[in-house]
Parts: sequence; C-alpha cells; structure tokens
Amino acid sequence: MRDAAQKAPRDRALDVVRGYADHDAAAVHQALDGLDAGGSLEVYAILILDVLAEFRQVAAALADEWVYDIPEHS
Repeated sequence: MRDAAQKAPRDRALDVVRGYADHDAAAVHQALDGLDAGGSLEVYAILILDVLAEFRQVAAALADEWVYDIPEHS
C-alpha cells in the first residue's frame, strides 16, 4: 500500500499546505490525490487562517504608521 494512502486526512491537508508554502506543485498534486471533501475544507481553512494572520500583521503595521500621520487639530 502506498504511504499516501495510509495518511490521515489532516496529514494530507497539511502536506498540501506545506507543498504550497514551498512552491512545490508536485507535492501539492500528490497530497491532493484522493483528498476527501473534509480534507479539502481543512486545507482551505489552514490557508485562510494563514492569510488572515498576514493581513492582521500588515493592518497592525499600517495602523502604527497612520497613528503618527494623523494631523493635529488646531
């Protein structure tokens, strides 16, 4: 039996995300092979949480800059 067939859906989902992060299309395709709907949703959830974390960091950095750029009222 193939190693990929023995992996739990969560492990396969994490393999997709790792392949995506490493820009490894072959690893992504291999991990997606046979991934069920629940596993696919987990992949999307992980990717969305990562994007939201990056967005939060960017928003916080911009907010810090904007605080210093606010003109004072006379």
